[in-house]
Amino acid sequence: MALILSAATGNFNAGATWVGGIVPGAADEARASTGHTVTITANVTCTELSNAGTGTYVLNSGVTLTANVTNKSATASVFCLTFSAASPATASIVGTCTGGTVNVALAVNNGSTGTLTITGNVTAGSGASAYAAYNGSTGSIVIIGNTLGGGAGNSVAAYNQSGGTITMTGNVTGGTNASAYAAQNQGSGTMLITGSVAAATASGVLNNTTGSVTITGNITASTAAGVTNASTGPITITGNITAAAAAGVSNASTGSVTITGSITASTAAGVTNSSTATLTISG
Repeated sequence: MALILSAATGNFNAGATWVGGIVPGAADEARASTGHTVTITANVTCTELSNAGTGTYVLNSGVTLTANVTNKSATASVFCLTFSAASPATASIVGTCTGGTVNVALAVNNGSTGTLTITGNVTAGSGASAYAAYNGSTGSIVIIGNTLGGGAGNSVAAYNQSGGTITMTGNVTGGTNASAYAAQNQGSGTMLITGSVAAATASGVLNNTTGSVTITGNITASTAAGVTNASTGPITITGNITAAAAAGVSNASTGSVTITGSITASTAAGVTNSSTATLTISG
């Protein structure tokens, strides 16, 4: 695999954009160097897209990017790749997406109302708020693959900031920091998860908003609850709940939790519920 660095801001498929005039191919890692914005206007296949400094990529509508996307910048608050086309625009990434090692080192940002589909695992980075997939507006992100929280504060793999939707098909596992959730619903939007949800040091899923979370799959706790509802939004779970040192599900605020499935307690209760919240169990 060759590492090919950008030489200037420009189109990914233009030789002038890259050092030596060589457009990265299937066996190459393409790296956007500091100060450069590389725009992907047609389908691209390479081993990896990465960045340095303030280097970044823009993914256009209708494009499929077949590559792993990894934020390798040592500069805080830099996104590796942004998709910002308005609905009904769509784009796709076929490959893993991994956050970086410094604060707010996002791998992928959906900044508008379109739909971005990621077919591959999504893993938060080791920096604080180093999200792997960030839905910043009212658009949608679809993840077909496993989702894993990171190792620093708020290092969340799939973060739904506003009124949009994140749909996940795959296993969802919390990270090694107490606030490194695999999936966090932070705005008024919706999260739809099909797959098992497991805690580690962090819960697998946090609903911290008025939005809703629907999970079709089993929930397993660890030292943290498997799923935490910390605000007024509803959570619906179709699957079995297993507690450990922490509850399988923690309903800590006034939101509602509906569970269809069996509940197994351990050191902790299978489900804990705030006195002012609504809990419905049928299983």
